[in-house]
Amino acid sequence: MLRISVSVAVGLALAIGCQRGPATAPAASSSQPAVPAPEDRLIRVLLAADKPVFTITTACPAAWVDPATGEVVAEVPTGRSLSVYFTDAGIGTDDLPDAEALDILDLVPRDAKPCTAAWSGQSPERFPGRMRFIRVGPGVGHLVNVVDIEDYLASVVAAELDRRYHLETFRAQAIVARTYAWFRRGTGNPRNLWDVTATESAQVYPGLSRLEQVPLAGRAVRDTYGLVCTWESPDGWRIFCTYYSSACGGSTQSADAIRNGSAIPPLAGNVACPCCEEGHCAWGPLSLTKSFVTSQLHGRYSRLESLGTISRISVRETTESGRPITLTVGNDSDQELSIEAENFRLAIDPTGRRLRSTLFSLVDDDSEVRFEDGRGFGHGVGLCQAGAEIFARRGRTAGEILRHYYPTSRLRRAY
Repeated sequence: MLRISVSVAVGLALAIGCQRGPATAPAASSSQPAVPAPEDRLIRVLLAADKPVFTITTACPAAWVDPATGEVVAEVPTGRSLSVYFTDAGIGTDDLPDAEALDILDLVPRDAKPCTAAWSGQSPERFPGRMRFIRVGPGVGHLVNVVDIEDYLASVVAAELDRRYHLETFRAQAIVARTYAWFRRGTGNPRNLWDVTATESAQVYPGLSRLEQVPLAGRAVRDTYGLVCTWESPDGWRIFCTYYSSACGGSTQSADAIRNGSAIPPLAGNVACPCCEEGHCAWGPLSLTKSFVTSQLHGRYSRLESLGTISRISVRETTESGRPITLTVGNDSDQELSIEAENFRLAIDPTGRRLRSTLFSLVDDDSEVRFEDGRGFGHGVGLCQAGAEIFARRGRTAGEILRHYYPTSRLRRAY
């Protein structure tokens, strides 16, 4: 595990609330990552998986590089449009047949100019750093962007917040996104070929176009350069998985609600939040047929298939604030099983845009189930973006906002 001496944040870091000493984070075990070392700031982002071909255009001279050896396989001139495909033997391009023996191949810009990538279902988009192609089988491969984490963060922060939000909200989001990315990188399987995805399953990373539309995002990342959230675990100060959601609905919930979550002090939940004061959180009512619910649950959880058609749904356990934690689903034969509310939500609505949160009143109505009085958007763990914006407009700094949503945590400068 990395163990480094980290200097106390100064200058603007102090202004936004960085405190002397480490800060709060999840998992209190030696398996949790220490504050990241500065020498390796690259993160591997899975942009697209299982695609037959990618089109890449270079904006500067580039080189094809074998990442296993560092050997330059060939040079690529500026402005070249390349088709990258995957064969039975390896990776092929229009102008580099010798590359077919490789299963992983990098396109590395010689200057700090981004490449433009496109694939089926995706419009051309520019990404900084190197582009890594990984053959996963005959005719299909993955595209991974290997990029400096600070460049990655600027795009993430631009995508995660409304462009009209306050600068302090952007600063808080930058710190949270940086810590989350480092945590994911530090706790992933060493055999994995990427650290995070570019989607909501990790953090949205759309490329440079969005960043150009939201200049505050780049400023916030620069203002908070190297700052991460930490907590004092039994093994010393550690970063933690800084979960966040669009709107918590008035009170955050424990990380126990998320699969593999860890309810360490900063993620224990029950933090009061003003996000509903200005109408950010209300949703519903939403009615769904029980046949639809049955189909969705069976498709996600094979253990529920033994119930057959689900005819009864009820709330089994709630948090102190009334948010359902566990639901009970049953059939007409009085057989029943329990399911975590968050898992139920994402099984029923994987997009999370209809059944927006687990903060609802559930009404079992014959052939339908109805979700009323819905509040919140997302899992409600950790930082509430809507609430952070309200706090920022009331004069709170990014550091104060983060200490509110992650109690006992502190900020440290990692590099």
